[in-house]
Amino acid sequence: MKVLLERRPGGYRASAPPLGESVEAETRDEALSALRDRIVARLVGESEWVELEIPVSESLARGLADDPTFDDWQAIIAENRRKENEALGIFPERNPEPARKR
Repeated sequence: MKVLLERRPGGYRASAPPLGESVEAETRDEALSALRDRIVARLVGESEWVELEIPVSESLARGLADDPTFDDWQAIIAENRRKENEALGIFPERNPEPARKR
């Protein structure tokens, strides 16, 4: 996960805007460690990452399907996701996602 690290008077602030988390500490390493601890504690509890499906209008879906660059766009998204996962040490091909409840 990319976080924002800011030099502040007297120390550093590390923030994870998507999660609304932010910490301040005297050193860079302390700020990053404290933010990591806060994020882990939050995710280990009753939290979970879920995929939220957003309905797309039929006309938009048809327009996307007819777009000659759509497949290239999807391939670029998949490749960027693979690279980001790899950078985070996540290898879905080694640990496939469990079947979703229906």
